[in-house]
Amino acid sequence: MSASMAAGVLFGLGVFVVAAVFMGFDYFAVRDKPTEHAVVISQGPSGTRETCGPRALSPDTPGEQTTYRSADPPDGLPAEFRINHCPDWDDHPGDVVEVRRTGLTQDDIYIDPIQSAGQWLGMAGIVGAATTVIVAILTFVKEAWGIHRAQRRIRRRGPRAQ
Repeated sequence: MSASMAAGVLFGLGVFVVAAVFMGFDYFAVRDKPTEHAVVISQGPSGTRETCGPRALSPDTPGEQTTYRSADPPDGLPAEFRINHCPDWDDHPGDVVEVRRTGLTQDDIYIDPIQSAGQWLGMAGIVGAATTVIVAILTFVKEAWGIHRAQRRIRRRGPRAQ
């Protein structure tokens, strides 16, 4: 196994473990909770500022609020609930989504949750495999560039006069 492939596999394995841990937090938080089917009732401005996008460091985007109504809420939880979020949410009024809730706050609501351990580990595996391929390619390119530069230096020196 080449050094580039070994580096890619090692780094990809590390990313798989990190992804599995973080995705596992969500999976284990809701795995024993009932799955609800909720209808999107409305969407509109929330009056909040949200941290949106890959470059956002502070809440600088006007937020939206989506209201859902569950057809089968668990005992102790209301049928209707709201989530504040960034604009361009995928759900639209009339859509039915799967939801699992662990409490009453926004952080306790999981829209389209991870359903099984296979799905959880499969998603982490895809992240790890993609990282392995990308790192192996980049490391291979770096090694090839180093070999090219070394050969170029040797050619520049040329045969020395004796």
